[in-house]
Amino acid sequence: YIRMKNKNNIYQIKDTVSTSLGNTETIYTIDYKIAENPATNELNSQTIDNNLIFKIDGSNSVELNYGMDKKYTDATINNENYNDLSYEKYGVTYYLDNNKFSYQNNTINSKVWNIGDNGLSGYYLDGIFYNAPDNSKEKIKLNTYTYEYSFGKNKLGLSFSEGTDKRKNYTTMEEELNVQNRAYGIYFLDSGDKIENYYRITYETYDHKEKSSQNAMINGERYNLRNSDILSFSYEYKNRKFSESELKRLAELEFSKNSKSVSPQEIYRIKQILENRERNQVNFQLGNSMYDNFTNMGDYKRNFRFNVMLHKNEARYKITDDYWNSLEEIKAGIFYSQNRIGFGYDVTENAGWTGLREWKRLDREHKFSFVGKVGKPSEGWILKTYVKAYEDLNQKVNNNNRKSSIDGIGVEIGKEMGYYQWGVAFEKSYVPSARDYEWKVAVQFTLLTFPDNTIFGLGVDTDADKKSSPETYLFDGLKVKDVID
Repeated sequence: YIRMKNKNNIYQIKDTVSTSLGNTETIYTIDYKIAENPATNELNSQTIDNNLIFKIDGSNSVELNYGMDKKYTDATINNENYNDLSYEKYGVTYYLDNNKFSYQNNTINSKVWNIGDNGLSGYYLDGIFYNAPDNSKEKIKLNTYTYEYSFGKNKLGLSFSEGTDKRKNYTTMEEELNVQNRAYGIYFLDSGDKIENYYRITYETYDHKEKSSQNAMINGERYNLRNSDILSFSYEYKNRKFSESELKRLAELEFSKNSKSVSPQEIYRIKQILENRERNQVNFQLGNSMYDNFTNMGDYKRNFRFNVMLHKNEARYKITDDYWNSLEEIKAGIFYSQNRIGFGYDVTENAGWTGLREWKRLDREHKFSFVGKVGKPSEGWILKTYVKAYEDLNQKVNNNNRKSSIDGIGVEIGKEMGYYQWGVAFEKSYVPSARDYEWKVAVQFTLLTFPDNTIFGLGVDTDADKKSSPETYLFDGLKVKDVID
């Protein structure tokens, strides 16, 4: 049978206060929420979000924000409830005419301490005992500065981020991670009445300072094998310029009429539907871990997206002075859609150091995707599919061909019904650790106005051992926790 229990007891305070004095309007918003375990009354999470806005003369404004999100666990040897993960953010944004200045600080603190079940120095998962991880603490900190200038509907922006990631193992008293990273970005939005072009270039550096990253001897010299930098570029083209005949065809589908009987009011209604979709940017999600592989498509006449990422290993580049042969990861993707049909292709290739300090190309993965919409623009059907193919660049089945296989497939069929949408999705993926496939299937209903808040969902997850586990949720209250044979 299935044992179900309430997931959280939630207590929430949310309010907005507005005041006006002279030429300044002040708006303060607070959202405070506590989630408790209903069985033990112990904390599961605690969140607070504060925003303070000063609007001056209608064109200038200052926005201040502070937020915190703490997670708690009692998965310890003595069942002690403690704060194991915390998110904290604060920042300020200043608008001056066409200029926007902002600063944001983000901090993540995590703690792993005395993990275990029933006094054991480990835990059980699916009936298998695993040794507990070492006690450790990790802190990630990021400071981001941005500037944006707007002229008409166009925008030009610059960004700079600097962060650190430090982790210490308190069981071995070793510093496992000490990384400093910097990111420089520039973007430009060329936005017309119905056509939009967006460009972005980002350059990132990662400097590892932990001792374990600085002990590689190659050709008699010492190198840091973990230092790297990333160069990425993305471009997107959106065309909302539907012709009168194209709008009329959509109106025929929406109102079940022929072209001669479609009225100007019905064509105007189609324009409203398309504009509302663009503003809402609805993404129908069947759970993040499952839905990440599916490609989304907007309601555009044409849409083109392209991105490329080049991840270079610093030590390899110092040895070879060859940029292309020093890339430890290459990613590229392209997507094109027109008149409610879209095709995409993504490829990722990995390389790296082996245990013998040799540099090798490791593997390559291809993903082919298709998205299509049919029926009424307001209540149409949507089909999303993808296929992943994997190549092992070190193994060959014969002298000419590398070892390759299907790495995963996915199909989703959804139907919009006014203010909500339902869908069914199936995904089958290869698990390298088990050397077999696992599959997932789910059906879910979602409000289109709140796409991240599920109304109801039901699914099944089957792992490589052919063991199936049901998943179900009603609002945020009920979820399958255990399956007892």
